[in-house]
Amino acid sequence: MKNYLAYWLWRSMLVLFSFVPQTQFVGAHKPSGLINNGNTCYINASLQCFFALEQFNREILKSTYSPGLLYEYQILSKKLTENQSVVNPLHFCRKMWQAIDAVPGSQEDAYLVVNTVIAQASQSSSSIKKLFSVGLESSVTCSSCKTKYTTYDHATELNLDLNCSQSVQGCLENFFAAEHLKDDNKYYCSKCKTKNEATKQLSLQNAPEILVVQLKRFDNLLRKITTPVKVNLTNLEVPAGSKGQRTSYQLVGFVAHIGSLDGGHYVAYTKDIKSNIWHYCNDASITQCNYIEDFETYGCAKTQLSAIGQTPYLLFYKKSGDKNSCPSNVFA
Repeated sequence: MKNYLAYWLWRSMLVLFSFVPQTQFVGAHKPSGLINNGNTCYINASLQCFFALEQFNREILKSTYSPGLLYEYQILSKKLTENQSVVNPLHFCRKMWQAIDAVPGSQEDAYLVVNTVIAQASQSSSSIKKLFSVGLESSVTCSSCKTKYTTYDHATELNLDLNCSQSVQGCLENFFAAEHLKDDNKYYCSKCKTKNEATKQLSLQNAPEILVVQLKRFDNLLRKITTPVKVNLTNLEVPAGSKGQRTSYQLVGFVAHIGSLDGGHYVAYTKDIKSNIWHYCNDASITQCNYIEDFETYGCAKTQLSAIGQTPYLLFYKKSGDKNSCPSNVFA
């Protein structure tokens, strides 16, 4: 017990006194590689995308956490300020395994990691919750009496069906497209006291600073949908809600999946905002990416068009024109 208390005290002091002040976080930044601790690529790829989110990390660094997942994220963040070429995220992995009830060494879905980090961080901080909060309005208008029924909901990410869309923008437009309710799907109108045809419309009421998008790559039978989807690197336009304003986003990172669900691998691509340099993050290996435009043109790297290559899966967008973000990556 004494050894544990001493260890916890040491790590707490490391968090409290060792973080670099925000004014020193300047210059272009190359991400640190992350050691794979046995099929932990799904954790490593997700972490690299979180490290690319300036506002998120700024809030994390100034918060105080008890030992747990977010506490280990802080410790890991400190190591990144030291510009180490490779970092071992084992302590974070252990807390993540506990959080998602995963067996160490098993391959899991990167979405679980992203969802868990956002959920815990949002619960601990109203500022972080606001960063990711997507306000949605769902309205149903009766075709007979024109009565409009409206409900409101909040989400931390948008889960987009691929359908026949060839781009993330197209998937987003389909998500917010009006739906005609008819036949067996008629809507019960409380004013008409009967089921009528109706129009269902989903619209954005609150545009988050950080927009997380999941492309539904796996169907109900757990088969991977390999259809290339062109990624909007800049100017992803979220359709206007009742406020009448469209919101534009730029991509700062994404998790890509390689191979099948049974034998796959996760990697990440992240952008340094100040230098506009993209990096390919494959566990401990970090290389500069000179083919990022391929994902916007083809939906994958051009060399992988004929194979089950790197298909973008989880995308992290930052609201364009944000004047409150700190320069470059906070870990530089």
